[in-house]
Amino acid sequence: MKTTGLLALLMGVGSFAFAQKQVDLGKKEVKKVPAVTVVGLGATPEVMRKANAPGAKEVAVDRPSEECNRSSAEWPGQPISIGVLDFRYPTEREESHAVGNTGGGSGTALADLVFARLDQVEEFNLSRGDRRRLYRGDFAGAARLGRQMGVDAVLAGTFEPIGADGKSVAEGGSAKGYELRAGLVDTCTGQLLMRMSSASCPGGADLGGTQTGCKRYSVTVEQATDPEKEAAEFRNPVDALIFPLAHNGPVVAPDAGSYLVTAVAKDQISLKGAGVKVGDVLAVHATRLAKNPTTYTLHKLQDEEIGRVTVKSVAGGVAVGTFVGDFAVRVGDVGVMVTE
Repeated sequence: MKTTGLLALLMGVGSFAFAQKQVDLGKKEVKKVPAVTVVGLGATPEVMRKANAPGAKEVAVDRPSEECNRSSAEWPGQPISIGVLDFRYPTEREESHAVGNTGGGSGTALADLVFARLDQVEEFNLSRGDRRRLYRGDFAGAARLGRQMGVDAVLAGTFEPIGADGKSVAEGGSAKGYELRAGLVDTCTGQLLMRMSSASCPGGADLGGTQTGCKRYSVTVEQATDPEKEAAEFRNPVDALIFPLAHNGPVVAPDAGSYLVTAVAKDQISLKGAGVKVGDVLAVHATRLAKNPTTYTLHKLQDEEIGRVTVKSVAGGVAVGTFVGDFAVRVGDVGVMVTE
């Protein structure tokens, strides 16, 4: 089988037609991602339907690994699955985890609180890690545990000591309390998708609470010894920690010239806003965690254009049109008029 890379696409393709080949990787009832895509170089769709059409070239594409749990062709349309691992607590000895103890300490209790809070978000499927699969602080290790759990991403965090008397713990100060820190890691690529902290920042930014204007939440040393008992004191820190995920792109009232997506039915979407008319084209922007159907990876969208919609009808301030894009559109995304 001859293959070619992106060169064929860059040379100018007159017309495209794609013929998927099914790949049996052991489960015949599950459709697998096609190993190759047939691209016609100037050929008509009728010609391309023939298996050995002149001018047709086979372009190899990467098939997601079975190890990453993403070989199913239905993966892009499924909810994002997240594994919540036990948090690291400074005084809990890692040696105890090596002998199979499942703990039940502060790290486990905090992870349970985070899990319970995120479990209220319907767009995610959650799983819980345990002490037998301890996250030891590196992204590669977290990703490996996530693959063992069969999830798309893992949330792994720590208790971050706050120094006393103006000194950081690293400078010799004693801990007077703890902030919460966490990261969301793509289990297939090992990429850090999101930094999270127990800080409420303008716009829900997730830069670890390092930017200005953030309100920081913490717990005392005494409270940290028993998060389950002190769940009320942990509520604000946990809510702030998971805000970027729990809201996953908060729905906001659009300003002038933007339109809020209010309903999605396959490729037909509804947008609310004034001044739009039939024939207008809007670029749809999103700020959230999403599945990339092309690369089979997770992508943290940051006010990025994910596609465009052509308005077909307008009634009562609501526009309806056909959406075409690279990512799935969802309620809460925002359309912006295209003026070019």
